[in-house]
Amino acid sequence: SILFALIIPVFSISQITRGTSINFIDDEDKKQGKWVVNFENSQAIRYSGQFLDDKPIGTFLYYYPSGEESANMQFTDEKNSYAKMYHKNGFLIATGKYYERKKDSVWWYFNNHKEVIRKEYYERGIQTGEQITYYPSDPSKERMKIFEIQYYNNGVKHGKEEHFYESGRIKLQGNFLDGYQDGKIKYFFPSGNLEIEG
Repeated sequence: SILFALIIPVFSISQITRGTSINFIDDEDKKQGKWVVNFENSQAIRYSGQFLDDKPIGTFLYYYPSGEESANMQFTDEKNSYAKMYHKNGFLIATGKYYERKKDSVWWYFNNHKEVIRKEYYERGIQTGEQITYYPSDPSKERMKIFEIQYYNNGVKHGKEEHFYESGRIKLQGNFLDGYQDGKIKYFFPSGNLEIEG
C-alpha cells in the first residue's frame, strides 16, 4: 500500500556500519540493535528503531524531511504491526493494523483538522466489506454524520451504495456488481421524495 511504502525501512549502503553500536549488521548480514537512518544525501532522520535478527521490533518512528514525525509503528511480532500516520501539524492522517506488511482489519482516516473522514476494512491487503465516508467531524465534539456507504469485495465495489444528506435522509441509492454499476441509480430530494431514477 502507499501508506506502508512511505514508512517501510529503506537502507542506504553508506548508512550501514559494522562493529558499531548503531546501524549494526552482524556476520550473518542481519541487522541488529538500534538503527537511525537519514534521508539520502541529508542529515535529516528518516526513521529510527530496533532490529533483532533482521526483523523490526518495538517502536519505529518516522519523520518528514523537515523533522516532524510522520508515523509511529508498533511491531508486536513478525507478522503484526500497528500504525499511526501524522500530518505535519501533528494530527492523525490514518491509524490501523498491518499483517505481513499489508493493511488488515479496520482503518480510520482523518483530515488535518482532527476530523474523521473515512473508515475502511481490509483482509490481508485487500479492501473488503463496508467503507463509510463521513461528513468531516470531530467525534469528541459532535455526532458523526455519514455521507456515503459503499461495499467492497476483493478490492472492488460490490453491493449497495448509499449517499446521505447531513440530515441523515437518503440522497442516492445504487448497486454495484464486481466493480460495475448494476441497475438504476435513484436520487432523492432532501425531503426524502424520489427526484429521478436512471
